[in-house]
Amino acid sequence: MINPSSADELLVDHTTMYVINNLSRLEFGSVDIVNIFSKIDTKISTKGNMEELIDEENDTEILNSAEKVDNIVIAWGKVGDNNKKIKERQREILKLLEQYKEKLFVIADSMGRQGYHPLAPQIRHSWELKKLELEQTEKDTKEEKK
Repeated sequence: MINPSSADELLVDHTTMYVINNLSRLEFGSVDIVNIFSKIDTKISTKGNMEELIDEENDTEILNSAEKVDNIVIAWGKVGDNNKKIKERQREILKLLEQYKEKLFVIADSMGRQGYHPLAPQIRHSWELKKLELEQTEKDTKEEKK
């Protein structure tokens, strides 16, 4: 997802609750939640230096989790659509996870629309997972640069 809140293994926030509930419905046995930014906050601000939002071991933790799980759900939603700095970080993560592309999925609604964050009202109570096509992501990136 995007960044951690103050939730932990005992006290969950709404995002964590929706993740656990929906993955349970999809018969997942467990979940690792990792974020593209490591700064604990309720809302990320990209006005400053991006390095302040990412601990140096963050990417290592993402890779460690990716290695051991069966599926990777990209659940950052639309947050990067209007923010160049976040979009760049998302590209970094997708490149980092390229070796696991067969495991990559996104959250979709019952109509097939994709790319939701777990808090999106449309899917809070019912998810589908769709394969993430990295080729489409790369095509979108090339079109943005034109």
